[in-house]
Amino acid sequence: MPFNQWFWSHFRPDHRAYHEAYSLYEELAARIGLGLLGPTREQEEAARHEMALLAKIDAAYDVARLESLKARIPFNVACVIYQKALLSRLIGNYLATAGLLQEALGWFEASLQDRSPARQQISMCHFYLGQALLRMAKPDEACKHLELARSLDHALKDTARTEALEAMLSTARERMP
Repeated sequence: MPFNQWFWSHFRPDHRAYHEAYSLYEELAARIGLGLLGPTREQEEAARHEMALLAKIDAAYDVARLESLKARIPFNVACVIYQKALLSRLIGNYLATAGLLQEALGWFEASLQDRSPARQQISMCHFYLGQALLRMAKPDEACKHLELARSLDHALKDTARTEALEAMLSTARERMP
């Protein structure tokens, strides 16, 4: 966890709520061995067996969202919605994942003037939205979001997801009619 996230979690209710929810999410991700290209079908099944923890994480993100809305910081609201989308992704609910990621994109775009990190998060939203659309058998739409993520990553000089992006783009292109 980044130091500034940890630091602010001791002073602001919205950061504290997010920190709690994110820590629980990280615990679940570690339990199922989640990687960047995941979840695999086995990991989705393993996550579904953690219903008590899933419910606790979901409730924690709901609290974090309310606290972020009260603080009136669009970037923080977007981060919570983004993380909630990744939670839906863990259990294979790609329809909910796609909807939440589209909502998060709107919040991130609204915060661009105030926060340069929003560009990185927008790229991540497009990455995971592309993955969700690919899992929903929508390769044309997936390609659009994956290519946007690749363009943003290139502009930001971020190569962390390059291999995963190229693999998903290749899969999406193979599945196009």
